[in-house]
Amino acid sequence: MLRHYDDIGLLKPAETDSFTGYRYYRPEQLFTIGRITALKDMGFSLADIIRILGVYDDREKLDAFLSARETELSRLSKETEYKLMLLETARKRLRKEQNMNYDVTVKTIPERYAATVHMVVPRYEDEGMAWGMMAECKVPLIPADPCLAAAEFLNELDGQDASFHGLSVESDFLVFPGGMPGTKNLAATPWLMELMNEHYAAGGSLAAICAAPGFVLSQLEGIRGIRFTAYDGCETPSVEAGGIYVREGVVRDGRIITGRGAGWAVPFGLEILAAIKGPEKAAAVKAALML
Repeated sequence: MLRHYDDIGLLKPAETDSFTGYRYYRPEQLFTIGRITALKDMGFSLADIIRILGVYDDREKLDAFLSARETELSRLSKETEYKLMLLETARKRLRKEQNMNYDVTVKTIPERYAATVHMVVPRYEDEGMAWGMMAECKVPLIPADPCLAAAEFLNELDGQDASFHGLSVESDFLVFPGGMPGTKNLAATPWLMELMNEHYAAGGSLAAICAAPGFVLSQLEGIRGIRFTAYDGCETPSVEAGGIYVREGVVRDGRIITGRGAGWAVPFGLEILAAIKGPEKAAAVKAALML
């Protein structure tokens, strides 16, 4: 932790042993460490704490930071209360709902050709994505008379949960590949960015390589103060969002792993494996690859 603080300029040691690399701190620096701990407990990112410590003795500027954080936490609290209310309402409805009984009428219609689209949509209300894809069909569709249309929703595909929200936050990663224009398309997909934020907020892990750390992770609400790497020239969006860019091959900061480019794909994958299965498993795979 102290090494990371030193790297980002948050807390510099009074002296560093050139032979052992040990860092030594003065007793009066304990006051600074106490301030850093208190500000972290309030939810400030390390990038914000650096700025706050720079104006700590200016009561007005310090109060501005504290007030802004208080406003943000109040907003988050209201959002959480609203989500809890929705969950409670849904559970109450679930307990009350009974199986519906329908009077089914079977009709036979003349033989005809049918156009179908089979795809996964993130939510029930996004059914329009399927109709939009059908509208983009290169072969002109001629409606029959009468024109019949239907949408069938499946909760499972081949025995596997098709819900995007079935991720296990204990071990599963959301991994974002690089490449253009795919990376920008990922970052411009609202439901995917919402999923990423929900997964990370719930304790899940993220991994991104090449251009994705710059474009996709810039949409992550928790990117402030996070160290990351990216393909040269693609880091700007995440830096502007508060991320800390370091020009390294693979960077792991908490629950976020980033890789610089295709040349670092194998070390990037091994770092993910180490996070999921432990460093021993990753070392065994690395040895088997003869790296």
